[in-house]
Amino acid sequence: MRNPQRVGFFVVFGLVFFVYTWTAAPSVSFWDCGEYIATSYILGVPHPPGSPLQVLIRRLFTLIPIGSEIGFRSNLFSILVSSLTAAFLYLSIYEIISRFRSLRTTVEKAMAHASGAVGAIVTSFSFTVWHNAVESESYAPATFLFFFSLWLALTWEKRRKRKLLLLIGYIFGLSVGIHLTPLLAAPGVLVFVLLIRPDVVKDVKFLLIIVLLFFIGTSTYGYLVIRARQNPSINEASPTDFQKLKAVVMREQYGPTEILPRRTQIETGMAVIPASIEQLKIYFKYLSWQWTPHPREDTLGDGTSPRTWVLSKIAIALFLFLTLFGMFACYRINRRIFLIFFVTFFFTSIGLLGYMNLKFSPSDPNPEHQPREVRERHYFFAPSFILFGFFIGMAVYGCWELCGRFKPVAYLILPLAVIPIISNYHSHANRRGNYIADDFGYNMLSSCDDSSILFTNGDNDTFPLWFSQEVKKTKPSVVVCNFSLLNTPWYMKQMKLKGVPMSLTDFQIDNLIAYPVIKDGQPVEGTLIMKDIALRDIITTNTGKSFRPELLLPFIRIYTRSCSRASIGCAFRPSIFCLIMNSPTL
Repeated sequence: MRNPQRVGFFVVFGLVFFVYTWTAAPSVSFWDCGEYIATSYILGVPHPPGSPLQVLIRRLFTLIPIGSEIGFRSNLFSILVSSLTAAFLYLSIYEIISRFRSLRTTVEKAMAHASGAVGAIVTSFSFTVWHNAVESESYAPATFLFFFSLWLALTWEKRRKRKLLLLIGYIFGLSVGIHLTPLLAAPGVLVFVLLIRPDVVKDVKFLLIIVLLFFIGTSTYGYLVIRARQNPSINEASPTDFQKLKAVVMREQYGPTEILPRRTQIETGMAVIPASIEQLKIYFKYLSWQWTPHPREDTLGDGTSPRTWVLSKIAIALFLFLTLFGMFACYRINRRIFLIFFVTFFFTSIGLLGYMNLKFSPSDPNPEHQPREVRERHYFFAPSFILFGFFIGMAVYGCWELCGRFKPVAYLILPLAVIPIISNYHSHANRRGNYIADDFGYNMLSSCDDSSILFTNGDNDTFPLWFSQEVKKTKPSVVVCNFSLLNTPWYMKQMKLKGVPMSLTDFQIDNLIAYPVIKDGQPVEGTLIMKDIALRDIITTNTGKSFRPELLLPFIRIYTRSCSRASIGCAFRPSIFCLIMNSPTL
């Protein structure tokens, strides 16, 4: 970087870093943040797919002696990488313009710098990007690696150094240890490389080195096996061997991802195309949230003033127009550069939408639109919203270039960069002084007697408690038992080790199956699943009564060649459980 670029890089980085730090969550936030901070602090194992690299890096940030809040130290990692994303976005826009346009005068150079700055600022203070940047989630570092790989591809196009392609392959491997989002840049990078150097695919040795570096990058997953075998207090899915690790990486706990039927079809009865259109509406709804308070702040029917409504509509239309014009401007400047960003934009928007197969939005006003996601899923699309900022930055220079002798008119676009920061400063993206999740975890645990069991059900009533216990050492004797996770054998066994009263043996737990509820010899609505059986066992054992495990005969799958009690691992009569290998499920 030359001096002006270096100055611009650090100015953008410094501005964004300051605002993010000012508005950052001072401690833990809801959803996965509490889990990530807690597992980073104790070097535990978070939920699938595990995010091992993120855990390790956040652990380093928790050691930085800045303030007493471990949660804030962890949040600094998101702030840092999000600020770097903004700086590299500025740098990318400036270098594209300066490389393919002859910048002779000071004004031309200044407009190139201003275009990069506008794109970076609009991006950084879009609602979703800002929302992700000030808390301990995986999306901020994933988005940084996503855009950094695009910047490396642009740098390779300029310098033609093959080592940069090797670095991109390694970064894609590393990114798997944080989130799969950066891999969405791979199709665009691949197309870009093939257009410029198609002979690369003929170099088998070079391709094998890239593949090798990718797998070296994924080696951070070895951490999960190492720590799982040491049984930390948070050990989700307990990936103690390769088979269990594979299940974690493939997210088998959450079931398969299916393209059809569309989840918007399940209860509405819509055909594929109308159901897909409903999912497109969800994406454009989240897109409309990025720059103005309306319609985001009106999703729950709180009402919006006519003035805010009109100004928001105008601003959204203007930003969308600039995005489309920015695509045109980028195409005029260089078609290959346009292609890498457009292909990447497609995969991070429409392509991702097709793969994710989302349910309806929780804030959908139509009561017939079911089923619904448990929360708004706008954060999945942060990479595409970053590319909106990129194209808006390109539009600034494109407008200035087309204005001819009326170039001063283009200067009117520059102040648009402040609209997102003004609009979103009072939104949920600003977490300054927000201790709600922290206080929630402390209050829930403090209300319990020592050595008691506190049952929870979901992320928001569990992860703040894990954070409070593991990081702030609040009521460590209380056992937090997540009712949803009791559907998994590994969690039931972990609860036993923590002192939850259960009489089921590990063998029985490993072979529990779901079973329809039977009443008067006929199946009725509902299914007895693992957590139902586990809770009955806990309640019975806790009252000092003898749990009658023979009643679980319909719910246990036994695979054994021996009728001895020792091999079966339970106290049932051998006459009942002498079953042959591969016998039909009872």
